[in-house]
Amino acid sequence: MAQTVYTFDVDDISPSISYSPFADTFTTPDLLSGWNPYFTDSGFATFQGQTGNGTSLHISALNGSSVSLQWRGTGIEIRGNATNAGYTVALDGQEPQVLSPQGDTLAKQTDLPDANHTITLTSLTTNPSIPDSFIAFDKFIVTSIPVNDSSSLPIISKPLPEHVINFNGAWSFQNISNAGTSHLSRKKGDRVATQFIASGDTTPPEITPTPTPTPSSGTSTSFPRGTIAAFALAGILGFILITLVLLYFFIWRPRRQRRRWHTQPTPAPRPKEYEASDDVLDIGPSGPRGENSAGVAGFVERRESTRVIERWWERENRRGSGGSKGRESKRASGPRTGFAKWREEVEHGFGGRGLGGLGLRQQRDLCREPDDFGQASEDQEEEKHDIYVSYQEGRFS
Repeated sequence: MAQTVYTFDVDDISPSISYSPFADTFTTPDLLSGWNPYFTDSGFATFQGQTGNGTSLHISALNGSSVSLQWRGTGIEIRGNATNAGYTVALDGQEPQVLSPQGDTLAKQTDLPDANHTITLTSLTTNPSIPDSFIAFDKFIVTSIPVNDSSSLPIISKPLPEHVINFNGAWSFQNISNAGTSHLSRKKGDRVATQFIASGDTTPPEITPTPTPTPSSGTSTSFPRGTIAAFALAGILGFILITLVLLYFFIWRPRRQRRRWHTQPTPAPRPKEYEASDDVLDIGPSGPRGENSAGVAGFVERRESTRVIERWWERENRRGSGGSKGRESKRASGPRTGFAKWREEVEHGFGGRGLGGLGLRQQRDLCREPDDFGQASEDQEEEKHDIYVSYQEGRFS
């Protein structure tokens, strides 16, 4: 029965790998000082904690810089490339051998006993005239046989020498009796780092998980966040629109109507005496609109005189309707005085002079504005005034 063999990668950023000098990630990249982390997409790390993008590598142009790994297995392969540089590989403390890269493979060891091994790669960049001389390390590929479950691995403790510990910051030395020398730091941000290798079972037993499907408790009917936000915005806009419509119909529009009603002029009431008969005598002058020089005062006086004449004429009609025929014949044959004479003169003219615009008009014309009467001649104004004064003095009886 063939023995089962497992292969796994140990990447260049694994803490199982030991770099010498220490892989510097705290300062500006300097290949001549040792190993520096590099990523195929983002390049060198320029500050501590920077996250790289792409495949990680460790690059060094320093002659004698090395990278090593301790593992348990039967084979190992070193991946990377050498640009204008050489290197040596030492396995388990044996004499280093100068090797040449085969594609992206720097070295490969197989058919090793299933035991603990150590492999070290050291760079050879002794020609300073070649500026682009460096070693780029990518990863180790380890071949291992699963450990028997019944076997037990021994735990070995090994103290680390001080020179493999990297102190960064303002560390100071302090001598303690019966304890040797120690390092002391009182400044925030000081760091100490080291690397170590531990052995153990790197291949856990095969486990086949058994999936257990869980039925769904129900169908979710919740809306996406974008839909909920759209509903909320539509509700706010609808509320604002309804509020504006209510303000227009119940506040702004009624106020505007009340303001317009208060600012409109109030029409003058129509006197009741103008509604008594259909025909009245208009003694106002007929002239172009807007040419009445008498103004409102003249208009009031003419309206008063018209009312007096109208009342006198109605009284005369009542008297005439109850009288005898002899009285009518007497009036017809006798001398015509008073209102009859005045009426005849008004209708047929004063001594051949026509009054022009004077005549009987409809009662509704008496309610026109003062400027509807026009400009009258001085003779007409005097004649109307005489009639009004005669009535006031009792001449018309």
